[in-house]
Amino acid sequence: MQNTMMHAKHYSTLMRPDPGLTCASSSTAPPTLVERLDCYMAASIMQRRPWGVAWHHDVRRALHNASDLAVHPHSAALARAAHAQAAAMQRAFAGVRRWHLVTQNRLFADLRALWPDDRPRRFVDLGCHAGAGRHKNLSDALIWLQYFNASGGEVLGVDAIEDFAQDLQHRLDAPPFGTACAGVRRRAVQLALHDADDERLDLFFALKPLMTCCGGGWCKHWDEPAWQRTDHHCRLTRARLGVQAAPWPPPPSSYPPSLFSTLRLGNTTRRRHPPYVVPTQRADTLWRRRLGGARIDVVKCDVDKSWLDIGVDGLLRARAFRVMAIEVDASWGWAHGGTSGWGVYAMDQLAWLARRHGYSTYLKVPCRARSPPPNSRRRGGRRGGRWWAAWLFPLANRSFFAPTMTTIQAFPLEQVHDLVLIDDAAVELARLPALAAAACDFEKTRAMKW
Repeated sequence: MQNTMMHAKHYSTLMRPDPGLTCASSSTAPPTLVERLDCYMAASIMQRRPWGVAWHHDVRRALHNASDLAVHPHSAALARAAHAQAAAMQRAFAGVRRWHLVTQNRLFADLRALWPDDRPRRFVDLGCHAGAGRHKNLSDALIWLQYFNASGGEVLGVDAIEDFAQDLQHRLDAPPFGTACAGVRRRAVQLALHDADDERLDLFFALKPLMTCCGGGWCKHWDEPAWQRTDHHCRLTRARLGVQAAPWPPPPSSYPPSLFSTLRLGNTTRRRHPPYVVPTQRADTLWRRRLGGARIDVVKCDVDKSWLDIGVDGLLRARAFRVMAIEVDASWGWAHGGTSGWGVYAMDQLAWLARRHGYSTYLKVPCRARSPPPNSRRRGGRRGGRWWAAWLFPLANRSFFAPTMTTIQAFPLEQVHDLVLIDDAAVELARLPALAAAACDFEKTRAMKW
């Protein structure tokens, strides 16, 4: 109930100021199908009925039951579009391996082709640790600087884990990035993205699996000699745990050494554990406080939370960015049980809301790459390994939107995918889907070609 009230508070502005969402019918002008769908989607985000209008039951039945089409003619077009969209998305993923792109390297390379000038650019990396030690600990913030490093630019990394934020800050300050990108403002901060500002969350149990992995508890490879010589995202944490020499003098931690010892042993319970308290901030508040409300060129978001829980809606309303790459995971499908009662899920809601504020939304679909890109990951070893890219499946744009009615569990892939939101007003970005598709070998992938 508390979460529902919080969402109603934050998302009430989606409906009331917009006369197109009043859903009021008259004897001469009943609500159009688009108006009904808009009001339905807004109400689904707020977890409430659209001011007592009963037709939302008709829309919901039509979305889920094709036999209702003849009974509810006003919803027939919506139902056909929704079913066609869901079927097309399932076909698009047919035959695709259980994998998704783990960095935004491909996206940055395409953006560099579209933005060839050396004007200053601004990048925000929400969830900035490099992940599992791949790519020699090159987080997306560091990969971005390989493409966009003009003097006057800005890079901001955010992570809820202090060690990961401190690790990125060290890499931003040390060579080669500290010297080659001296004219770029480079910062990494510890914050937990949340739907409310200035709270203090205890993330001990979110941190516990990461720390036990870094300590070698269930990630045995860290203790292997080859990994001991590798620069990976656990190096700072392993130094704090006393299981590996520090690669550089670690900065002081805000947390006591006993916390790391407890985390390494893992012998804690829900009722008795030392706290790992992290301050919270909404994404739109972060944008105002840390960036002064300046326009962001690219936002990357990978925080293992639904967009409904981190304040992304304020960035959309303010049109604060040109491109956003946001990871979709299991939290998007089940975090809000009431959402399923409306027949639409967080991915559809974000695509709808982005469209209303002038953004097109695409779903990244993995594909076999025509050629290997820089810093890409190859699976399968030196022999038989495959290079992967991703093409962009359209979910919503200026002329089209239909809810896919799809939860993350319905994909024929693992429960992690990426959405890309593109500013419709940025004319040069209209070519971005075509560049992504050009990197794919569709015959080898056996996916739909759009």
